[in-house]
Amino acid sequence: MPDRGTVVGACASALALALLASAACGGAPASKRSGEGAGGPTPDASIAIDYAGGGGERRRARIVCGARRDEVRGYLRLEQPSDACRRLAELGPFLTSRPPRDRVCAQVYGGPERARFSGRFAGRRVDRRFARTDACELRDWEKVTPFLPRP
Repeated sequence: MPDRGTVVGACASALALALLASAACGGAPASKRSGEGAGGPTPDASIAIDYAGGGGERRRARIVCGARRDEVRGYLRLEQPSDACRRLAELGPFLTSRPPRDRVCAQVYGGPERARFSGRFAGRRVDRRFARTDACELRDWEKVTPFLPRP
C-alpha cells in the first residue's frame, strides 16, 4: 500500500493537470464567453482599475464607455478606446457578479500581484478584487489580464 505522501502528491498532480486542461479549453461554453455588447454597441461603463505589482509598484487606469464617446486613461492610454470598451462589454457580466462561495480551489500560488476593478457597468455596481493566491484566483486573473499592465 502506498504511503500517504505519495497519494497526496499524485492527487495534487492530477488536480493541477485538470485545472490546466480546463483553462486551456476556456473553461466555459462558447455561449457564456461573450457579453451582450460583444460586436455591437458597448453599454455605459466607468471602471477604475488599481493594480499593485509584487515590488510595491502601483498603477492606475480608467475606462469610460458611453454613447457619446469611449475613453481610456492611465496605463491603458495607448489602447484604442473602442477596442477596450468592446473587451469590457465581453467581461462586464463577470465583473458584476461575485465568485461562488462554495468553489473549491487548489492551493497554487501565482505571485503577489493584486488588482481591483471598481465603478459601474450597464447600471450595475462593480467592485471586484483579484489576486494570484490560488487556482481559482489565477483563473479569474487570466480573464482580466487584457486590462492589467504588461510586465
